[in-house]
Amino acid sequence: MGKLRTVFIFLIWAAGIGLFLVYLVRVWPYFSLEIAERPFHPEHFSLKPGGSTGHLMGTAGTLLILVGVGSYSLRKRWKRLWSWGSIRYWMNFHIFCCISGPALIFFHTALKIGGIVSISFWSMVAVVLSGIIGRYFYTQIPRSVSGLELSVQDIDLQLSGMKYDLMKKYQIPEEWINDFRFPDPPEKSSPFRLASQLISDRLIWQKFKKTCLARLEEKQIEAADKAIILGILYQRAHLIRKKASMHLFQSWLHFWHVFHLPFAGIMAVILLLHVALSVYSGYGFGF
Repeated sequence: MGKLRTVFIFLIWAAGIGLFLVYLVRVWPYFSLEIAERPFHPEHFSLKPGGSTGHLMGTAGTLLILVGVGSYSLRKRWKRLWSWGSIRYWMNFHIFCCISGPALIFFHTALKIGGIVSISFWSMVAVVLSGIIGRYFYTQIPRSVSGLELSVQDIDLQLSGMKYDLMKKYQIPEEWINDFRFPDPPEKSSPFRLASQLISDRLIWQKFKKTCLARLEEKQIEAADKAIILGILYQRAHLIRKKASMHLFQSWLHFWHVFHLPFAGIMAVILLLHVALSVYSGYGFGF
C-alpha cells in the first residue's frame, strides 16, 4: 500500500507539473508580448487578468490557497480533527493547494505585475519557496499521528517497542539490531549538510539491506516477515537519527516561522483587498 500511495502521489504531481508546462507553452505567445501590443492579440479578452480565463484562474487560485491554508490550520488547532487521518496527509494536501493556487494566480497575472499587488505576488513567491524548506524542517521532527511533537521519552519508548518486537516476535539478535543505525550528525551542522546526509543514509541502508537479507536467509524467515523486519529496522534507525538532530530542526523551524508568517500575512491582506476591489469594481468572481 505504501508503494502504491507513493506512486499515486508522484503521478498527481507529475500530471500537475505537466499541465502547468503545457498551458504555459500555450499562453506564452500572449505573455511574451509588450503590454501595448496585447490588445491586438486574438485571445486578449480571454487571457488578460480581467478576462474570462484570466479572471477564473485568479479566483480558482485564491480558493485553493484559502482551502489549503484553512483546512491545515483547522486540522492542527481543532482537537476534534486530530483523529481525522495523519497530519502528514493534511500537510501534503496543504502543500499541493498552496503550490497549485499560486501557479493559477501566475497565469491570472499574465505577467502584468505592478503596483501594490506586486507586493502580494512576490510575498506569495517567498511563501511558496520558504514553505518547501519549512516542510523539510517540519518532517525531520518526530511527531505523533495528531501532529504533536514527541518528547525524548516518547521516542525512547517507541524505539524500545520496535526492538522488543524484533527480538521477541522475530527472534532477531540484539547485537544485530544495534548494528544498524545512521551516523549521528555533528552538534553544529547546517540544514544543507543534514539534507545531504539523507542521501548518504540511503546508500548506507542499501548496503545494510543486502547484509540483512543474507542473515534472514540463513534463519529461513518467510518473505512476508522479511519485509516487515526490514521496515522496522529502517524506521528504528531513521527515528534514532531524528532524535539526534531534532533540537537543531526545532531551532531552525522557529526562525523559519519568523520569516514565513509575515510574508504570508502580507500576501493574505493584499490578496483579499485585491479580491474585494475586483468584486466592488464589477468584475465579480469570474464564474
